[in-house]
Amino acid sequence: MRLSLTALASFFAFSSAVMWASLVRADIQSSDYPSLQAAIDANPGCMIYVPNGDHLLTETVMIKTAGTGLCGPGRLVMTDASKDIVNVLHADNVTIRDLKLFRERGKHDGGRNGIFAAWCDSLTIDGVSVFNNCGENAGLKIEHCARLVVRNCFVRDYKALAIDDRTESAGYAFQCVDGNGMKFMDCSGSQIINNRIIETTFRATKENRDKYELGKVTAISEKPERPLPEIIKKNRFTTNWHQGSAIFFGEQGNYSVISGNYIENAGQAFDIHSDYVTVTGNVVNGALVGAKAMHGSKHVIISNNQFSRIDLYGVLVMPGAAAHPAVESNGEQPAQGPNVDSGTVVMGNIISDYGFGDQYWSTGSSPGASLYAISLERGQEADDPPLRDVIIANNVVYDTGRDKVIVDGQPQEVSPRYEFALMVQYDDDDRRTFKIHGNVFHPGSIGVANFELPPQ
Repeated sequence: MRLSLTALASFFAFSSAVMWASLVRADIQSSDYPSLQAAIDANPGCMIYVPNGDHLLTETVMIKTAGTGLCGPGRLVMTDASKDIVNVLHADNVTIRDLKLFRERGKHDGGRNGIFAAWCDSLTIDGVSVFNNCGENAGLKIEHCARLVVRNCFVRDYKALAIDDRTESAGYAFQCVDGNGMKFMDCSGSQIINNRIIETTFRATKENRDKYELGKVTAISEKPERPLPEIIKKNRFTTNWHQGSAIFFGEQGNYSVISGNYIENAGQAFDIHSDYVTVTGNVVNGALVGAKAMHGSKHVIISNNQFSRIDLYGVLVMPGAAAHPAVESNGEQPAQGPNVDSGTVVMGNIISDYGFGDQYWSTGSSPGASLYAISLERGQEADDPPLRDVIIANNVVYDTGRDKVIVDGQPQEVSPRYEFALMVQYDDDDRRTFKIHGNVFHPGSIGVANFELPPQ
């Protein structure tokens, strides 16, 4: 019996080896062609293997055929700052796996994308690394895609110096740090799971603020859409110079899961502008905002996340300028359904080390700063539909300073750096739709909440 099992095992091992050797021989090697693009064009619908080593690019790699894919340990090095590294357009069932995408820091960080994909179904991006793709676009920018999977990817150093021009709307432009790790627009049925998004260069320190004159107002409009704050006119400086998100998921995207991601040193870790989205099981280590849902984000779940070293909002939920009630048809303008912020669950999150991130030196001293661990706020405009039907349950807001932290080499108790564990900017009638229970809220510098909470 032992001999039979041994023989059977040997047979399967031999068969597997033969099959694997056949698969390896059948691989289409990019090195067998004049360029990676030539290999793709000659083999539509096939997986192209990119061998180890640097592959210099002067043009964007284009994928436009269903079933085509790229895989392998090779590093694609884009040498033209004005071009994306890889584009996938109108091509279904494409897979990009294990590649490294790279730009040389300071020379080729022109604000383009690492991977840009649009109008694709069942796109999979797995194990891809994007280094030094710096600017206001994104390491991965995906638009109008359904059943998308982005998993096990690594985006490192995605921010760049930029000018944020708000002269037409807000009346001024200013120097800032901007950039997105991953940006998703109108993507439904997506899984954004187990990725790492880390910034190491443009951290929001005072030294970088001074070195790069971040926040310096560079232009002021004579006729802005809304009144320009007097403090900006006077000081020619604004404090909102830390822009961009580690993961932006917005604008008509829905039915998606964002889970298991690790984010370090972000402006906004998660910026959600979509419906039916679950943000769960993520770790944020340093950010201005842990998670934000607004502009008509309905039925969003923010659960079981670790938000640590947050310097402004741990979780922020509010309507925004894009929110609106249902609109009746008018002439050639068809009727429009409502875009409201409601039916949201914030549950099981831990917010700790608040105010111990990179930028508390700025937010903690800014006049009128909103220092709240969890905040439910009114809309940006007076006619925004109100926030309704929100559950805040089983969260922990932990005052780390009470356990003593090391200050000047010695353990010292530090006062809370948030004002309220919970802020609700609504009156009693509106608050009746909010269900708040089972939380552990350590008091902030002013109190637990801005109103009397029910027993928790």
